[in-house]
Amino acid sequence: MNELKCLAFDRDLDFICITESHFSGDYTDAELDIPNYNIYRNDLNPSGGTCIYVHVRHTVQVLVNKSIRDFMSITVFLDTGKLHLVCLYRSPSSTVEQDVLLPSTDTDRIILLGDVNLPDVCWVTGSVKGPDNTTDTKLINQQEYLDCIVANGFSWHITNEITRRRFVCGELQESTLDQILTSDPDIIDDIIFGPPLGRSDHLTLEIRLKLYDDASYLTSVKYNWPKCDIAKVVYLGQQTDWFYSGVFDNSVDTQSQELLNKILNIVDNSVPTIKLKTTKEGIPIKKAPWECSRLQHSRKAKDKVLGAFSDAGNYRPISLTCILCKVYEKLLFKHLYSHVKGFISRNQHGFMEGKSCLSNLLESLQYIIKFLDGENCYF
Repeated sequence: MNELKCLAFDRDLDFICITESHFSGDYTDAELDIPNYNIYRNDLNPSGGTCIYVHVRHTVQVLVNKSIRDFMSITVFLDTGKLHLVCLYRSPSSTVEQDVLLPSTDTDRIILLGDVNLPDVCWVTGSVKGPDNTTDTKLINQQEYLDCIVANGFSWHITNEITRRRFVCGELQESTLDQILTSDPDIIDDIIFGPPLGRSDHLTLEIRLKLYDDASYLTSVKYNWPKCDIAKVVYLGQQTDWFYSGVFDNSVDTQSQELLNKILNIVDNSVPTIKLKTTKEGIPIKKAPWECSRLQHSRKAKDKVLGAFSDAGNYRPISLTCILCKVYEKLLFKHLYSHVKGFISRNQHGFMEGKSCLSNLLESLQYIIKFLDGENCYF
């Protein structure tokens, strides 16, 4: 406990999650107290148990189901919305329903972390090490849990790193048993692996979260695009000098910023704004508009078998990018294509206007028929 108190004081941590706490009901909250932290416990299992320390600056709601041992869940109310924090220990022989431990990630930000005990999972490939048609119950349970992780839309953030080191019969045994699962893959900013505390053989994980958008982009209004004055946009676009005005600074960042300012000037003068929805505290509910593209993994509707969740071939990637980026790409393509179209082979059908896979097949078929009709054709 002294090590934990020193760590909390030195790092000024927001949350401290502990699995296999072994506190049990014999320890009171006063005995486990850390200054400036509130403790939330689930100690039904005397051989394990989980608990979460939360700094007093945060408001939380406890969602724990004490009938499920080694599982602790809280909701933290932040300025940017809710954050669901789940701390769990999964026993290798666990029979708890996985959909209870792994909630849906459709709407809220969820961070699930702890000792998931999946030693045979290769997190790099997202598969269980072993034969495909194995009858080993241990491997089957791990595959089912991994399928459930994928099915619920979680991303994992520990792949090759070792999280547990211990000596077994005089030999060093290293394994990856701890994992961090999130509904938003971009919410984890960094993970720092530290030495174990006390007599534990698990490394400590310090997780830095990215929960706040750039404040300079947040606003209390948003553009009402359906009521955009198209005629005014065209007029202002024609009156705007689109050439770069810089003389000394020709960097890409400077030119892109000038282009952005000119476009925003047109938008501000032709697109009306409406008030943005806010929380009860008056905090705007809005994401930063200039976020980088985000890759969504959408599962094909035709694959309904649970065993197919771990097959990467059953997913199609969808890239969500900023509208301004798409418009800029169109403009850039138009100018570049006029210069390079003369160098593109006429046999190129992919990504060419007026051509497709069908035109490729038709030309190939025509070439084959012409060759068969020729005098130099032999069978």
